[in-house]
Amino acid sequence: MTDTIDKRVSDLEDLLADIPQMLSLRLEGITAAQQESTARIGFLDKQMAMLIRDVRDMRGAITRQLKGQDERLVAQDERLGSIDKHLAAQDERLGSIDKHLAAQDERLAAQDEQLGSIDKHLVAQNSSIAELHKKLDKLLSRLP
Repeated sequence: MTDTIDKRVSDLEDLLADIPQMLSLRLEGITAAQQESTARIGFLDKQMAMLIRDVRDMRGAITRQLKGQDERLVAQDERLGSIDKHLAAQDERLGSIDKHLAAQDERLAAQDEQLGSIDKHLVAQNSSIAELHKKLDKLLSRLP
């Protein structure tokens, strides 16, 4: 029994002597896991900072692009306004040209009528001249 108690006491002493080493091993495992988690969190923190910076850069670029587009749209609106004014002036000119052409068409129609009457008159004159030629031919044929 004394052997048993001695053995138990020595086992307990060995166990107690190993406790600091076992605690150190456990603490080292916990510390390693904590360091790994800390490294992961640090990496995620860096990635989050990069994403925030990228989003800010994109927001700035989009803002600059929208301002540039607004400026271009304003310039295009001004150009379209001047083109509209120019087209309105051209429409007025075309309207006056149409009126002028309509007047010319009326003049030409009147001249066509006059030419038609002149043609009728000339035809009548030609037939009269033809009759005069016939009569003159008859007279000349009767003369010796």
